[in-house]
Amino acid sequence: MPDFDEIKQKLNDRMKSTPPVRLIVVSFFLLIIVGTLLLALPVSHKEESVSLLDSFFYGDFCNLCNRLGRS
Repeated sequence: MPDFDEIKQKLNDRMKSTPPVRLIVVSFFLLIIVGTLLLALPVSHKEESVSLLDSFFYGDFCNLCNRLGRS
C-alpha cells in the first residue's frame, strides 16, 4: 500500500500536468454538484420537500449569478 507521501506526490504531478481550463471547468461542475446535494438535504428547507432537479437548477442559478456578479 502506498504511503501518504507517494499519493501526495502523484496528485501534485497530476495537478501540474492538468491544463488550467480543465481544472476550472471541473471545479465549476463540482461546485454545482455539491450545492445540489446540500440543497437536497431535508435541513435545507422548512415546509415541503424539494426535488433533486429543483435543487440542481437553484444551485446552478445561484452559482452563475455569484460568478457573474463578481466579474
